[in-house]
Amino acid sequence: MAGSLRQQTGRKAGVRLVDCDVHPNIKSIKDLYPYLPRRWVDYIEETGFSQIPQNPYPKGANRGVRLDAVPENGVAGSDLNLMRSQLLDAYGVEFAILNPEHSYRLNFLPNADFAAALASAFNDWLVNEWLKKDPRFLGSAVITTQDPEQAVREIRRVGNDPRIVQILLPAGAQRPYGQRYYWPVYAAAEELGLAIGIHFGGTGVSTGHPPTPVGWPSFYLEWHTLMPQAFQAHLVSFICEGVFERFKGLRVTMIEGGFSWLPHVLWRLDKNFRALRSEVPWLKRFPSEYVAEHFRFTTQPMEEPENDADMLEVIRIIGGERLLMYATDYPHWDFDAPEYALPQGLDEATKLRILRENALEWYGLNGQASGLPGK
Repeated sequence: MAGSLRQQTGRKAGVRLVDCDVHPNIKSIKDLYPYLPRRWVDYIEETGFSQIPQNPYPKGANRGVRLDAVPENGVAGSDLNLMRSQLLDAYGVEFAILNPEHSYRLNFLPNADFAAALASAFNDWLVNEWLKKDPRFLGSAVITTQDPEQAVREIRRVGNDPRIVQILLPAGAQRPYGQRYYWPVYAAAEELGLAIGIHFGGTGVSTGHPPTPVGWPSFYLEWHTLMPQAFQAHLVSFICEGVFERFKGLRVTMIEGGFSWLPHVLWRLDKNFRALRSEVPWLKRFPSEYVAEHFRFTTQPMEEPENDADMLEVIRIIGGERLLMYATDYPHWDFDAPEYALPQGLDEATKLRILRENALEWYGLNGQASGLPGK
C-alpha cells in the first residue's frame, strides 16, 4: 500500500485468514496429460500446442511473479511445499481458494471440444494434485463457455465435490455475462450452491475482444490499469438482464478487479434506471440494491490513494465491511500480505470481516475448521 502503510513493520494479521485468490500452476501442458483422453494428448503432440493463449503484453518485471516464489523448476505456483511455507503457514491461512493459473484463458480457444477437454483436465489436476493434499485448499472449477452445454456437464461432473466452491470465468468474454446465453451455467451453479468467480484477465487473448472499448493499448501498464472496465460491464449486465430475478440464489465473486469504481457505476446506473426502467421491467428494485445480496469483491489489488482516509471513505460508501473479501494473489508480483493489505484506521471488527468472516459466510465455510465446506 502507498503512504503510511509501507512503514509498517511486517507484523502478522493475528487472524486465521481466508485467502480468496491463490494460483497453483502447471509446470507445462504435459502435467495435464494424465487427465486428458489419448486423442487430445496426440493432438497436442502433433500440432505442437505448448501454451495456453495469452495476451500480447509482457508482464513487466520478474514475469509477473514474486522472485522468491519461483522454485527450482522455474514455474511460480507449481510447488506445493513452497506454497505451504510461504503462504499457508507463514500467514495462518485457514482456507485458500485456488484459481488455476492460465486456465480461464481456455475460453478463447477456437476449438470448443479441445477447450472443454483441457478444462476437465485442469479440474482433475486441481483435485488430485492440490485439493487432496492439504485440507486448507478449496477450489474453483474451470469451465469453458464456447459451448454452454459442455460447461454445464462439467459443472455437474465436478461440482458435487465439497472442496469445489466456485466456477471460474475470466473478466474477458465474448459477450457480457448477464446475457441469456450463459443462463444454463448459472442454473447449474445455483443448483449446486456454487459461486461464480470472475477473475482478472482474458481481455485481448486469442479470439477475444481488444482489452479496452476503444481498442488496443500500447503497454502492459495500460492493460493492467484498465481491466476493471470489464468487471463493470459484467456487473451492469448481470443486473440489467435480470439474472438475479431469475436466479435468486446466485452469488458472483469479482476477483482482482478492484472495487473503488463501484460508487460511480452504481450511482450512474441508478440515475439512468429512473428514466429508462421501462427497458428492464423485470427489475423489482433499484440496480444498486442487488449488489449487497449477490456480489462480493476481493481486496487485491486495492486502489492505493496516498491518504488512507480516502480509502476508508470508499469502503464506507460501498458497505465494504460486508462486500470485501481478503485475497493475496499469491504468487504474483502484486501479492498483498495481510499486514499491509488494508488501510490504517480501519476498525477491528471490519478488519475481521474482510480478512475472514465475509468469505466464511459467502462460501459456506462456517464451522468447517480447515476441513471440507458445507454448501
